[in-house]
Amino acid sequence: MLAIYRVVSGQTTDYFETIAPKYKLHQIEAKYYSALNYLNQNQPEEAKACFQEIVNENPDLFYVQEAKKYLEETM
Repeated sequence: MLAIYRVVSGQTTDYFETIAPKYKLHQIEAKYYSALNYLNQNQPEEAKACFQEIVNENPDLFYVQEAKKYLEETM
């Protein structure tokens, strides 16, 4: 939770680079927060790549919806 708080509040963390989620939902969640972390590090291309990895998942998921929004806004 601390890593998510940090990323959402504009800080950076290496947590999402070190975890290996087993379940699909956790993988999507980790990729989403990795993308936010990249944005906080001023690395938009890496963030875009992370968002693109999850954009074709279940469209009902918050993470997927937000990834799509980001990609639409940047294109």
